[in-house]
Amino acid sequence: MSNPIIAKIYRLLAVICTIATLLPCCSSPAKGAWGYIDEKQHKVIYPEHGYIDCNGKVAFKCPDKTDSNEFTNGHALITSEDTDQPHYYVNKVGMIVSKRFMIGESFSEGLAGAGQTGKVGFIDAEGKFAIAPYFQNVEAFREGLAAVEVNRKYGFIDKSGALVIDPFFDRVASFAEGLAAVQAEGKIGFIDKLGIWKIKPQFDFVEGFAEGLTLVTSGQDSYYIDKLGNIVIRLDKKTHTSRQSTDGISRTSLGASRGGSEGWGFQHYRSTPSSFSEGLAVVVRNNKEGYLNKSGNPAIAAKFDEAYPFKDGIARVRVGTKYGFIDKTGSYTIIPKFKHARDFCEGAAAVAVAPNKWGYISKTGQFLIKPKYSYARSFSEGLANVQFSGYHPEAN
Repeated sequence: MSNPIIAKIYRLLAVICTIATLLPCCSSPAKGAWGYIDEKQHKVIYPEHGYIDCNGKVAFKCPDKTDSNEFTNGHALITSEDTDQPHYYVNKVGMIVSKRFMIGESFSEGLAGAGQTGKVGFIDAEGKFAIAPYFQNVEAFREGLAAVEVNRKYGFIDKSGALVIDPFFDRVASFAEGLAAVQAEGKIGFIDKLGIWKIKPQFDFVEGFAEGLTLVTSGQDSYYIDKLGNIVIRLDKKTHTSRQSTDGISRTSLGASRGGSEGWGFQHYRSTPSSFSEGLAVVVRNNKEGYLNKSGNPAIAAKFDEAYPFKDGIARVRVGTKYGFIDKTGSYTIIPKFKHARDFCEGAAAVAVAPNKWGYISKTGQFLIKPKYSYARSFSEGLANVQFSGYHPEAN
């Protein structure tokens, strides 16, 4: 007759061995990573990606196959598969110029926010700390100042690391045209670079200033104001700017929060296409999008399913499921025919002709680089980040 205690031990060992066998199947990829699993669902494969120049020549391939960003100030932020220290920076020949960080932001005005959780500062082009990692969180430098978090309050520092606006506010956004949106006592207003109120807190949502105007929302009302707080354009109930772009993050907009569990004071909203650009702003009317001029009059009829800000006299639009480009008369410069498209940057626009098949076109619609990439971002400082093969979740 077998010993029941020994039998229990054998059963326990069998369970442990089974769990150990299954662990590789259940392991998670890096935070923010994407990839494939094979038919046995136990091997993660990260697609290959890197950077190309304006001729389509490969500048370098990224050693870590998770994610990477556009070049700013000669550097690109790379995200690796290391869940503890995922972020580092490379130069334009692919050389790593910094150690790895838990938190990393793109370079702006010569510095990049980087550090560990709760201890964030700014590094220089050589990857060395120019401002010690003293802050809980930081935003990028804009117009010479950067927003920082100190003991769950928010203020601004200069490039020496000195606090020039004390951490007094509940939420803040970056400076734009000399003013920054900040929240105090549940409402949002604007301060100057001395921390003086220029427009007292009274709004629920604001955009950053662009071309002297900003869109604000108070209750159910939306309107554009100038830097003195005067209402310049009042939007009627049928005209609004509610849609948000998926292309980028707005660093200058701010939405009011009235408490809760949120501990992050920099509200990174998806960019809205409502700010004025080249004298026009996107508006929505009867579920269609068009453009408004600074007099508050329609400049281009609301006839598109999506419309985006003008850049160099051209704007991207979507009609049905296809993307194209228009001029300031509303006429098509490139008829809607692409499955996806990005704005023109440095004379080229990334477009997709089919799922996971991206290339680059000129302003005349001719292909500069044939569609052969699984995913493509815009050119920045002469280089563009592309995925060479495989699948990308944003490319369908």
